Parts: sequence; C-alpha cells; structure tokens
Amino acid sequence: LRKEKEELETLLTTTKKKLQAALVQRKELMKKVSEFEKEALERREETKTSPEDGLQSEKSKEHEIEDMEA
Repeated sequence: LRKEKEELETLLTTTKKKLQAALVQRKELMKKVSEFEKEALERREETKTSPEDGLQSEKSKEHEIEDMEA
C-alpha cells in the first residue's frame, strides 16, 4: 500500500510539473498570437494606404508563420 501511495505521489508531482510547463507555454503562445494580431491590424491599415506594399508584406508574414509552425 505504501509503495502504491509513493507511485501515486510521484505521478501527481510529474503531472503537476507537466501542467505548469503547459501553462507557461500557453501563456507564451498567447502573447505571440496577440503580437501577430496587432501586427496584422497595423498591416491592414498600411494596406489601405498602399495596397501593393501590403500584399508583399502579408506574403512574407505568411512565410514566417509557416516556418514557425514547422
């Protein structure tokens, strides 16, 4: 019974660490998403003034996103 208790405590500790790491990673990803959304909004506003430049920068941004996903 003691051995089983120790195993469960170890499992609990491991699970807590994994959860904490996942939460930190989620926070970092949410921050990046927020930055991308802000940048996208700025680029949309730039596109209204100069459509050709906006298309080029949008394509480069899509390429950056694809690289990050890989």
